[in-house]
Amino acid sequence: LSIRNLIVNIELVSVGSSYFTAVDPKEIMSVPSQKKAAGIIMIHNHPCGEMKPSDHDLDATDRMIQVGRILDIHVIDHLIISEREFCGYYSFENYGVMEQLRKSVKYIPSLEVKQEFQKRFGIVQEMFKEKLKLTRKESKEKGSREEKRSIAKHMLKDGESIEKIMRYTGLSKLTIHKLNKEL
Repeated sequence: LSIRNLIVNIELVSVGSSYFTAVDPKEIMSVPSQKKAAGIIMIHNHPCGEMKPSDHDLDATDRMIQVGRILDIHVIDHLIISEREFCGYYSFENYGVMEQLRKSVKYIPSLEVKQEFQKRFGIVQEMFKEKLKLTRKESKEKGSREEKRSIAKHMLKDGESIEKIMRYTGLSKLTIHKLNKEL
């Protein structure tokens, strides 16, 4: 398909038996690569009429998505067609299978997986550091509030005026009255 998803070429890549056909990513991607296609839609048939993708179908699609990423050719969908079924086709995209396979890391080289993990781990570390800073700050502020309340209680016990306690602790009149009731 072109960048506008218009058909540039239709190519028969493999003819198999009633049960199986070999799928070679080099063969599948050679024509789209030569035609400078932006994307492809893979189509194959299930002569038996079963529309559910097989494990082999899922695996082949996963591989093609990864090869497509390398070649910058987007694998848009994979269709299973059959003349025995009323609907006539099964779309991997419509059933959410393409979305799941695009998240797969099965065929991504381990170095790329490691780099992605390190990148995401770094982001999580930074988030944790920020949260820790906030927690420490909140802890200091809470400790400072508790310390002020403790000083105010001692000053109340010593008979100091509310205005003086307000000046020394920065607590509100209402807070000091509440503390006085607690005593």
